[in-house]
Amino acid sequence: MSNNNFYSCEDLQESVFLGPDEIRTCCKRFFHEGELRGDVVLLKTSDVEQPTANLILEAKNKLIENINKGIKTDCSGCPWLRKDSWDKLDKLVIKHISFETHSVCNLKCTYCSDKYYGGQKPNYSVKGLIEELIEGDVLTDCDSVVWGGGEPLMDKAFIDLFQDVTKRINPQHNNIFSNAVIFDQKIAEQLAAGNCTMVTSIDAGTPETYNMVRGEKHFYTALKNLEKYAEFGVGNLTLKYILTDGNHSPEEVISFCREIDKRPILKGASFQISSDFKHDALALEEVRSILNMFQGLRLIGVRNVFIDDHVSPRINKYISSNLDLVMKELGEVIADPRALDRVIVWGAGQYARRALENSIFFRHAQVEFFVDSDPLKQGGDLDGVPIKSPLSIQENSYPIYIATSGFQTQILDDIGRMNVDLSRVIKKLVI
Repeated sequence: MSNNNFYSCEDLQESVFLGPDEIRTCCKRFFHEGELRGDVVLLKTSDVEQPTANLILEAKNKLIENINKGIKTDCSGCPWLRKDSWDKLDKLVIKHISFETHSVCNLKCTYCSDKYYGGQKPNYSVKGLIEELIEGDVLTDCDSVVWGGGEPLMDKAFIDLFQDVTKRINPQHNNIFSNAVIFDQKIAEQLAAGNCTMVTSIDAGTPETYNMVRGEKHFYTALKNLEKYAEFGVGNLTLKYILTDGNHSPEEVISFCREIDKRPILKGASFQISSDFKHDALALEEVRSILNMFQGLRLIGVRNVFIDDHVSPRINKYISSNLDLVMKELGEVIADPRALDRVIVWGAGQYARRALENSIFFRHAQVEFFVDSDPLKQGGDLDGVPIKSPLSIQENSYPIYIATSGFQTQILDDIGRMNVDLSRVIKKLVI
């Protein structure tokens, strides 16, 4: 493939999201001209007899062509687009695939939409498409698979498809998004074997708020099932809290932390703090709730807490003009960028790039180098800063910032196995 300087993004180049009635190229959401955008569609599957690799490739190339001609597209205004030396898409190569092929769910969350709980089933052969992609070597380099929906465990075909794809592709990251209302022994065994991870949103600290936000009375059922899953592989679990209307009061945050404190086994999981993507900006009370939850989970002994990429830009937007005040009030929670001259960033992907572009922290602290476990990235650079092997952290004593969206626990384990002092890892919130 020849390299050319043009506008594209990682998802356009190498991702596919399979919906029940459409094929999308991303799951990013952003605001442009006051309008919520994202979830960019490549194909409406009702318009074709059966989606194929060639049809997906043609749609991606057409979208990239229109973007670079200045034609308005669903990608217009997306902050993830950038002009770079991208590979031309002469052949479809998928490194990330997301299965969202039905919208059957046993919950109805206030922040969700009927795209994910409307009861729709796929109007094309998902198995047939996957077979074509595997046989055509489209998924040979696929190292990231996501299983969502809808609730995956509501789909009778899920387990068989999951096991088949996992066996044949053997992805490095194999992530199931489940609400944990149902416990499945086969998935628990996959967690124990290290073949997958699971993300579950709780979004409440009390049964009443759970019922209000998630639409059903399953608060204690979900927590109990998460404890059962944790017995098989707590390091492969992520508990997510999405701040939305009615669930981020100080009392709710305290109650959530208390519920986790009652279940010590869950403290070994990762905790992800997010927010309702339908809101363009965060109010002061939401910022405080996010930071208080971050601190509260840390104080009860949770090993890994992180804020996802939906939230970070909005926190940065709020705090950027109030840094001195925020550091005075919340210095125990937030990493002070003025206290560090040089740092190492673990991760050289899109999240690291976004952190450098948008983080207040990196307006002050200089990145000495990046590390990444991907051998293909090692020896290269990100915006002129070298990318090295993880072993390079043994050669110095610089602080380490982990710039990924969800793999912190595994990285902390890797750092520990290298006999590197874990106190070097920046545990405060980097904004």
